[in-house]
Amino acid sequence: MSLYLLLFCFFFFFFFKQKTAYEMLRSLVGSEMCIRDRYQRRVRGQRANTMPRSRREKKVSLTQTDAKGSALKQKLVVDLREAMEEHDRVFVFSFDNFRTTHMKDIRKAWKDSKFFMGKNKVMAVAFGRDETEEYQDNTAGLGQLLMKSGESGVLMTNRTQDDVEEFFETFSISDYARSGTIANATQTMQAGPIDGLAGSMEPQLRRLGLPTTLKNGVIVVERDYDLCVEGQVITAEQAKLLKQFEFKTVSFKLRLEGMWDKESQQFADLQ
Repeated sequence: MSLYLLLFCFFFFFFFKQKTAYEMLRSLVGSEMCIRDRYQRRVRGQRANTMPRSRREKKVSLTQTDAKGSALKQKLVVDLREAMEEHDRVFVFSFDNFRTTHMKDIRKAWKDSKFFMGKNKVMAVAFGRDETEEYQDNTAGLGQLLMKSGESGVLMTNRTQDDVEEFFETFSISDYARSGTIANATQTMQAGPIDGLAGSMEPQLRRLGLPTTLKNGVIVVERDYDLCVEGQVITAEQAKLLKQFEFKTVSFKLRLEGMWDKESQQFADLQ
């Protein structure tokens, strides 16, 4: 009799403990927490091994981004067309080794004119990509020039064609080559001591590839070293060395490609 009573008490308290644990205590630990979590997932219709979804997997709608980009494109088209109404001539130009600092100087010198830099295909829409889309008579020639590959810009001005052509033909500013530029000439650093540099610069020059050593506090180039080779792509290290030793190997240049005149309503290819 005592054995049956003992078994009855054991099972009674065991099941009573499980029941009170789930109904009365919400913060469980260990295996009881796992049982609770698995029970809750099943109630919600989820699998027991379902993991929380990462935020990186969250799908983001691109409609807002597209809308913003579309608004900027439309603004550029509107600005170009408004500028056409204010100026007598429109020029399309291309450039080599573009530098923002030099372009700012050009804008200051041409305050009476407007320069536009943007995506070629977007600017082409402002003038018309073909005769059916022309904004004004024969402006499609400008749009077709812009549709060609390469970096281009647009100049709106009241200055004469001769003034514009003279400026573009004579404009050229030397600058330092950047990484990825193809060298137009070979620049060689001669072996021997380097004047004007502190000895503390030697480790930095060596890391950039220049074969140097330090002798009596003076940096010495151990052998002739080509900073760049004609026809080869300039690396980031070579670009830093060229700038360090003030080798300006490229030029920022502008080239006229075409012109549209408002009075005659004619397009001229200036290539």
